[in-house]
Amino acid sequence: MSRYSENIIIGAGAAGLFCAAQLGKLGKQVTIFDNGKKIGRKILMSGGGFCNFTNMEITSGRYISQNKHFVKSAFKNVIHNGTSLL
Repeated sequence: MSRYSENIIIGAGAAGLFCAAQLGKLGKQVTIFDNGKKIGRKILMSGGGFCNFTNMEITSGRYISQNKHFVKSAFKNVIHNGTSLL
């Protein structure tokens, strides 16, 4: 087995890991390079995906934060499809 693979991904964040998983599903060998201390660390710091403001159901109850008012303040001035989120 070769030490190198044909597919190299730089960055082990959400996008890099997703891309690697998709290539893996296709049977491709992937090498991921990242300069962080631990792969996926930023995903954990952002709430494991719960801080993604692009979710389909945009309600404050769908997000996790130590500050229960954070999501409400973040949504305060956001308009979605012509309607205020709050």
